[in-house]
Amino acid sequence: MPKIGETNAVWANSHNFYLTRQATQDENRLQASKVFIDWISQKSAEWAGAGMVPARKSVRESAAVKGTKQAPIAAEIAQAKFLPPVPGLGDVQSQTLEIAVANGVLGKQTPRRR
Repeated sequence: MPKIGETNAVWANSHNFYLTRQATQDENRLQASKVFIDWISQKSAEWAGAGMVPARKSVRESAAVKGTKQAPIAAEIAQAKFLPPVPGLGDVQSQTLEIAVANGVLGKQTPRRR
């Protein structure tokens, strides 16, 4: 993993499941949603084939993920840093930060230290 300053770290992003307020108002929908999210999470080793690192620790440590290209990343997942859950912050990241980093890496702009 790269270092950010003195810390071994890398920016991370993820897919998210969430329960809507409407689903929590109906006990059957709520339970069905929980079962679905749990099932997807248990089967998430298949995501490794598409380049994703499974969120569930037991899956990351399973034989299904070991030996994949994602295994070294999965072993260091604690170093992955996510943006705080602030509304709109993901848009700022994708529309400014990621573009600036790409431009610096590709030599289109010279990074400035502030």
